[in-house]
Amino acid sequence: MKTLLPTCFILLGLIACNTSTRENSPKLVVGIIVDQMRYDYLTRFWDDLGPNGFKRFYKEGFVAHNHTL
Repeated sequence: MKTLLPTCFILLGLIACNTSTRENSPKLVVGIIVDQMRYDYLTRFWDDLGPNGFKRFYKEGFVAHNHTL
């Protein structure tokens, strides 16, 4: 009986933490890295890019500036 009450509190806490993180997490995260493609190529060839390719990634996705791998 002494361990039943603390065990219930711990389980309730874990369940509450688990449900809140699932609602806020994205369904899928995809990282695309193009080797040997400098960032300035996007601005240099912007007019030549199609609307459903890199332009869509740039406008609707996440672009990381000033980073190294």
